[in-house]
Amino acid sequence: MIIHTSEQAIGRLPQIQLDSSFALRDIVHMILAGGPSQTLYNLSSGSHQRAVDFLCRESSAIHEDAHNRPYFIMDELSGKLNESMGLLAVSNVNFRNTPILTAEKSEGTLEDLADAAAKKFVLSQKENSWSLMLFSIYPGVTAEWINDLGEVHSVEKILSQECGIPYGKGACFGTHRLEGIAFALRRFCLEQDAEPAQLTGQWAEAYDYVQDAIRKIKMNQREDGSIRRSWFGQKSIPRTSSEWREKIKDLVSLRLCPDEAIIHPTGHCLDAVSPIVELFPSDREWVDRACYILGQTIETGWTEIGRKIGPLTHAIHALKLLDV
Repeated sequence: MIIHTSEQAIGRLPQIQLDSSFALRDIVHMILAGGPSQTLYNLSSGSHQRAVDFLCRESSAIHEDAHNRPYFIMDELSGKLNESMGLLAVSNVNFRNTPILTAEKSEGTLEDLADAAAKKFVLSQKENSWSLMLFSIYPGVTAEWINDLGEVHSVEKILSQECGIPYGKGACFGTHRLEGIAFALRRFCLEQDAEPAQLTGQWAEAYDYVQDAIRKIKMNQREDGSIRRSWFGQKSIPRTSSEWREKIKDLVSLRLCPDEAIIHPTGHCLDAVSPIVELFPSDREWVDRACYILGQTIETGWTEIGRKIGPLTHAIHALKLLDV
């Protein structure tokens, strides 16, 4: 039953009919859900093509900075550092083999954007969720690199800062930070062939951070399997301003947009932990319940949720990765 429900939800994705008029950020999210083969209808040429090819060569999404280095303009405008590159990395887009054309007509590959991102990266108050996803792939989860200021950076160094930030802070009630940490942790375990019990230092701290987050998510799961926006708080009375804020938003959205109130937090929480759930093979009951309500709500509430590209695509990406 769960498998059938999830497959129905995933099967809804082509009904969005992605085309070149969509916002650039929505195109990136559709690639997240549909993978590198996700297609897009180009209104100018009157033909279908890979969405990632349109994004990187025809959409004018990639600009050059004062040093002639490429970057995604929508990330600069939104202030979400490396969001597009991080999501493309998680989507298994091959950077080396994906050509780009900048708005200034320079050619290259997505690898050039990754290299430029590494050179410009500095630890700051900006959320580093998507940078963790990007740098775990390129230059690599155990690699070190030197930025323009001569500073040595690494995924491990970024983790040290991110794991010190309280749950719930950051975009989408802190779920992107959790996903960045979980994604880096999974890459490290796979590449080093390491079990959780073998982790030491910063990697052990990252594992504890994710493990405690999962405990909190489970504690804030409703009877129907859905998860609260304040997944990081207590089930009784909120204690912090962020807990109060998300609780109030939860109550308002449940009244005004009940389907989105389930899809948004449940999908984001599942997507955040999906890279690492395989390290908790004996703890799947809560995941299965969340997947079921997610798939069921997408199917029954399609009229409302089908227009919410961000929440919907994170939910579908999670369902695909969890493979229930």
